[in-house]
Amino acid sequence: MRLEGPDGAWISALGISLLLLGAAFGILWRALRGARGDLPRPWVARGLWLGLFALLGLGLNLSSLRWAQAERPQAEEASTVEVVAWTWNYRIVPRSVPADTPVVFRVSSLDTLHSFGVYDPHGRLLFTVMAMPGHEERLRFRFTEPGRYTARCLEYCGVGHGRMVTEFLVERRK
Repeated sequence: MRLEGPDGAWISALGISLLLLGAAFGILWRALRGARGDLPRPWVARGLWLGLFALLGLGLNLSSLRWAQAERPQAEEASTVEVVAWTWNYRIVPRSVPADTPVVFRVSSLDTLHSFGVYDPHGRLLFTVMAMPGHEERLRFRFTEPGRYTARCLEYCGVGHGRMVTEFLVERRK
């Protein structure tokens, strides 16, 4: 059985932590009991507790490495959409994309900070990307439902901010 994703990482981290905790308690018990039943020096117990928490922290961090890594590039070919934001407008090329195909949005700005927030046909926010002058952000997304999608600026950009809205079309694959 393979454990993947955040749930698998959490279960793995919990298992590792419980094993380390059990081992540390065993060591502490033996150290505190001592060979003749007398208590050791206080600094020994404090050092063991510090070691216990260091091991637990290390175990949790190491177990999270696999699922926390960035997504690997996928071999599946994607459509590319250029999004340029400027003074309360967007330029989106092309204006339609195919459904069930990865789309890479290349988002930038000509003047100030904007954002590109995309809503599905039901009005639910799917994602948002910052649009910054002199910098291109990329986001990969797969639309599963055909329809008219709305893009809004979600970063206040001046008096015309509320009117910075546009639409694009997601079409069924042919």
